[in-house]
Amino acid sequence: MKTSHKLIGLRWLLGILAVALLAVAAACGDDEEAGGGGAQQQFDGEIKIGNLADLSGPGLAASATTLSHQVAMQSAMDEINADGGVTVAGKKYKLVQVIVDTKSDPVQAVAGAQQLLQEGVLAVYNSTTFGGVPAYQQMKEKVITYSTNPGLTYLIDAPVEIPGGGVANNPLMFSNIDGFLPIVVGHIAMAKNVYPDIKSVGIVTTNLPIGFQLASAMEVAAKQLGLTYAGSELVPLGATDIAPSITNMKAKNPDFVFFVTIIPSIIQTLDAALAGDLAKYYGVWTLRPIEIKKQLRDIGDSVLISPDWRLPLHDGLVPDKYKDAVERLGELPGGEPRFTGWAISQWDWIFLLKQAIEQANSLDVNAIAAALRTQKYDGPFGLTEVLAKNQTTSGTTGMMVKVGDTYTVYGWTDLDSAIADKEPLFKISAKETDVEPQ
Repeated sequence: MKTSHKLIGLRWLLGILAVALLAVAAACGDDEEAGGGGAQQQFDGEIKIGNLADLSGPGLAASATTLSHQVAMQSAMDEINADGGVTVAGKKYKLVQVIVDTKSDPVQAVAGAQQLLQEGVLAVYNSTTFGGVPAYQQMKEKVITYSTNPGLTYLIDAPVEIPGGGVANNPLMFSNIDGFLPIVVGHIAMAKNVYPDIKSVGIVTTNLPIGFQLASAMEVAAKQLGLTYAGSELVPLGATDIAPSITNMKAKNPDFVFFVTIIPSIIQTLDAALAGDLAKYYGVWTLRPIEIKKQLRDIGDSVLISPDWRLPLHDGLVPDKYKDAVERLGELPGGEPRFTGWAISQWDWIFLLKQAIEQANSLDVNAIAAALRTQKYDGPFGLTEVLAKNQTTSGTTGMMVKVGDTYTVYGWTDLDSAIADKEPLFKISAKETDVEPQ
């Protein structure tokens, strides 16, 4: 059967048109974004937000914490872009995340900061554990920097004053979580509210500067809450034997011990504490059921408390009113459970930044920072606001508790509510078989 020349010509023409359409689509890819109804959004330019993160190398490289921030940042940007982007002086801008891997190396962190400056970013989320401060010094007064890394955020919010610290010396530095001291006070208050038999508290932490800051904050928190401060154990960086620190802390007879070590990891330190029957109540920030299941020995009769800076929601522990909002935060690669509290803090911050840019009606970082200092965002997880006094961000908070075979999550509207012993926003429980990965 012969194919007519007309049919051949038609096929050729359709092929040319298809290629042309693909070329147009590719050319427009940087300037258009699909809207909620499938329509294409037209943009006049881009606003780049940097993400300086440890994605390879030793230590916490590509941790679930890091990736939770990354996917939540992108999810928030996608939602904003689908709704028309950011409007400045009558022009619409697309938000774009620029990710730079610091390779868990201070030298690479500084190089990454310089790269982001060359990329023309307006703001940077600086989460790198190694080299966060020197990287920040490269960007200081040039772009807005925000972080959850206490080693950075205590530059604007240290319980003990440090040289070069304070908002006046760091006008473009912000934190997308609550202030350093309020976090410690609020999270100890949560535990005390639910377990009033907690009378004395101690902390096992690193001997780095952040450890001294944490120990000081814990002492202030104990005094403010009417508790006895049992003291601290500062673990040398790189210690391979944690037993002496556990023995020393046990001699102080605390009811509740908080853990913030780096090397050995918090999980290793907590495991040693459980083996040594250190206390009844144990506290570790943002611990997920997956770590408890796979990395920690049986907790026996102990109570494991994991507070968070936002709502500590996990698979199987999400009230119905938040389920849709949690899904919108995005999923981690490979299906690993996200750190939902971390993700919420990043989501809220991107919306706060979007509002501040539009309020300033400018892409000038100083004008945007001024707008940020009093910004509020009433989002799917509640009200979040930036506090001008220390440029930290106040919002919802909560804790996850494991007792026996049951997990319970508590949420509060803010740290002040927890400190004042107000009723929690919600309380939800589930068996470990419904929460932990099987």
